[in-house]
Amino acid sequence: GNVVLNNVHVSNTAYALNTQTSGNCDYTLTVENSSLEGWTSYSSFKSAKFINTAFYIGDFFENEDPTVLNEWNATVKPYVTSVFEGCSFEKGFSFDLSVLAKDATVTLKNCTVDGVVLTAANVAAYLNGDVDMLKF
Repeated sequence: GNVVLNNVHVSNTAYALNTQTSGNCDYTLTVENSSLEGWTSYSSFKSAKFINTAFYIGDFFENEDPTVLNEWNATVKPYVTSVFEGCSFEKGFSFDLSVLAKDATVTLKNCTVDGVVLTAANVAAYLNGDVDMLKF
């Protein structure tokens, strides 16, 4: 069924959130009033929504191998249409949209980095990755 995570803090793991199963379904993922520290990757949902969720850079991969790029600790990799509303990101987070399903979108609404509201005009200064594909 639908998955709802509310008031959850995930840290000290490689993947703060990782859902990988074969095929898509009609269920949704909602994460609200939570904090996720590390790589966030999700698929096999019809859509996902993050509300008032804080995204922090993890340290799992650095602890395993200091030569690993910090990106691995600070990546959001959505496969499905996603909305981030009222979310905050630690500066340096990356969006990897290379796996985004055809016709799927990723939208940021009233999201911030270091207290600065993200817009199409400033997002590249605060987030890394496929930021030109993000919608506001």
